[in-house]
Amino acid sequence: MRKKLCSAAVCCLMLFLTACGLASQASVAALVERDVQALEALAGEIALAGAAGDAEYPGVDRISYDSRTGQVQFECGVSGFASQTSYNGFYYSPGDVPLGFGGTGDMTLAPSGAGWCWEETEGDNWYYTERLRSGWYYYEMHF
Repeated sequence: MRKKLCSAAVCCLMLFLTACGLASQASVAALVERDVQALEALAGEIALAGAAGDAEYPGVDRISYDSRTGQVQFECGVSGFASQTSYNGFYYSPGDVPLGFGGTGDMTLAPSGAGWCWEETEGDNWYYTERLRSGWYYYEMHF
């Protein structure tokens, strides 16, 4: 009986995590385009404070700040479970240059299509970023 309950709980968790899903690139781009002034103000406040704290924004699941690069990252979607997890959203780059996931400096980005990508040499992790407008970039990170 315990085994059945545990299996049912795991199945429910998997369904929930899969249902959350990634936001489409088009919807992320539309959010940035529509709200760019408010987002720039919020990114400025976060940079001034040196931390995202408990900052929130409609349509965004999580906001983080990297003090090394000045990147303000807005996570809009997550999908998958454990080693098959993907994240996407957008970020503000104060130097208007493509940046790695979460300000990661050890990602060497290479041109790819309309953006830049990074692929793990000995694994299946990959990252893609694309400029939306001056200072703003879309991203996807797949673990």
